[in-house]
Amino acid sequence: DSLIGKPVRVWTGKIGGVGINNLEMNMVHFYPNPVSGQITFDHLGNTAWIEVYSIFGQKVAILETLNLNQVSLDVSGLSKGIYLLKFCRPDNGYTTSKFIKK
Repeated sequence: DSLIGKPVRVWTGKIGGVGINNLEMNMVHFYPNPVSGQITFDHLGNTAWIEVYSIFGQKVAILETLNLNQVSLDVSGLSKGIYLLKFCRPDNGYTTSKFIKK
């Protein structure tokens, strides 16, 4: 369940070989969830940037992450609620997850 920080994966772009097992897995971790101040992302792998969206689809933040192992984002200015995360790779592929702002 991505409400507790376990990512939901959405694969875009080319799928090679015989299936999804051949794809490189990028397991970004983030904590805490729920969050009130700073949210930290680590194990960024080949993530180039992170986009944060409100539950209504409005982009509220973008965070450049290429060549970083760990990065934090201050979300204290965001309203309480559920936010969607889009972890974008340079090849235009991405994975998604969500967090709760308390």
